[in-house]
Amino acid sequence: MRKKILVVDDDQSYLATLHGMLGRMGHLVEECRFGANVLSRLLQKDIDLVVMDYLMPDEKGYVISRHIKTMESLKRIPIIIVTGHHELAEEFFKSMGAEEVIYKPVTYEDLADKVKRCLGS
Repeated sequence: MRKKILVVDDDQSYLATLHGMLGRMGHLVEECRFGANVLSRLLQKDIDLVVMDYLMPDEKGYVISRHIKTMESLKRIPIIIVTGHHELAEEFFKSMGAEEVIYKPVTYEDLADKVKRCLGS
């Protein structure tokens, strides 16, 4: 069954890369370039997974994930944080609500593995 995944990244080229990888896995992909729009998109759409950049100019991904996990209607949605900040431990992101963390550069295999873990398929 195809899952709906919301990809959030302010970098258009990385957004396209993640969209392409997830599409090759057979998922339906929604894109969002601004962190401030994530919560409203999640409330309007039936999303199964969020793949989100850590640093965006308007709002940090880990802050958004914390908000998602405090909302009763959204807290079931798993989150994968994508970051180039290798100095930050996975535990930091997981304490903010992320189920998984991927360090850039993202590989297809790593993304596929983490998506399968989050979606249970």
